[in-house]
Amino acid sequence: MKMFKKLMAIALAGVMALAVLTGCGSSLNEKELIKQMNDQLTLTSMSNSSYKGFKEFKADKEMDAKAATIAKKVAEKAKTQAEIETVLKSDEVKNILVGKDDTNVYMVSYVKNVSFGSKYYKTNKDMVDLSVIQQNAEQHYDSTALVGRETKDAVVGVGFADATVGDSVYTIVVMKVPTQKKA
Repeated sequence: MKMFKKLMAIALAGVMALAVLTGCGSSLNEKELIKQMNDQLTLTSMSNSSYKGFKEFKADKEMDAKAATIAKKVAEKAKTQAEIETVLKSDEVKNILVGKDDTNVYMVSYVKNVSFGSKYYKTNKDMVDLSVIQQNAEQHYDSTALVGRETKDAVVGVGFADATVGDSVYTIVVMKVPTQKKA
């Protein structure tokens, strides 16, 4: 479990630059965000030749669908940001994420979308801090799915969708991490 958290931290924490928000299914510029996540993996593998955790992040339509379903649940049930946590930790969301005999690890996260008033702040008007996505992802995954399993050269599927809670829009991020039996 510590190794998995470390891998997520490496994969996402280093991307702490900020990603631009614009878009379709969610307000994130998904392609740009995924490119930045993959650039961080390249940097990680250059500085740590023994790193074998995640191979790459890829947009995944199945994860987009799961993110949309979860975003709908969040919009229906949460009235405040604190209630988003409760919804994401619910059995209902776990059932959306994990299928029967599923050996993948699913991580779900969220981040509040913010518009900045300054034309020059960080050179983009709309931004999201990926450290928030990483922190929330670490809190919302079932570590028991890793018992006897590991991530090695995993292609991580990523999906995004927006949910409105109160007067704010939050982007829900769902990641599917394939695992394999430990050698």
